Amino acid sequence: MRENDADFFERYCGPGVTVLAYGCGDAFRYGGRLVEKRADYRGFDISHVAVESAHSRGINVGLLSDDGKTSLSDGQAQTALCFEVLEHLMRPDAAVAEIYRCLGKDGVFLMSVPNPGFMPQRFEFFLTGFLCPGGSPETSRRSPWKDAHIRFYNTWMLRKLLKEAGFRDIQFIG
Repeated sequence: MRENDADFFERYCGPGVTVLAYGCGDAFRYGGRLVEKRADYRGFDISHVAVESAHSRGINVGLLSDDGKTSLSDGQAQTALCFEVLEHLMRPDAAVAEIYRCLGKDGVFLMSVPNPGFMPQRFEFFLTGFLCPGGSPETSRRSPWKDAHIRFYNTWMLRKLLKEAGFRDIQFIG
């Protein structure tokens, strides 16, 4: 976890806060640090290998069901994290709806997706006509049709997706 991330997470993922990490992989990036900070970390992912890796380090990660559901109760989490996940999903609307269900009334949803409007990508597209999906170095340039990024978002699309799930106070940073 980067130093500037630590301050941000301290505000929303402190001791005793139930944190849903949707699509957390093996929880390597944030899970251990949040557990150290005594957050009630509840990660979920589709990868059996990632879940086992997290378990081997003592981090609470469970498998998402086939339809993207967690095992959390309605309103159980105070904070939800979903970083660089939605662009990989066939049903991002179902994922965001599940996150909304799991969050309490005053819950906070922190998420990120890649920015397809990043200026170098815009220039490349303008000059060459090639839109780099940017998901995997092995595929994004050589075989972009195999790339893991299957969705691209702008703020308008994200706002619509979040509102349809029930979120109301939506703010964008960066």
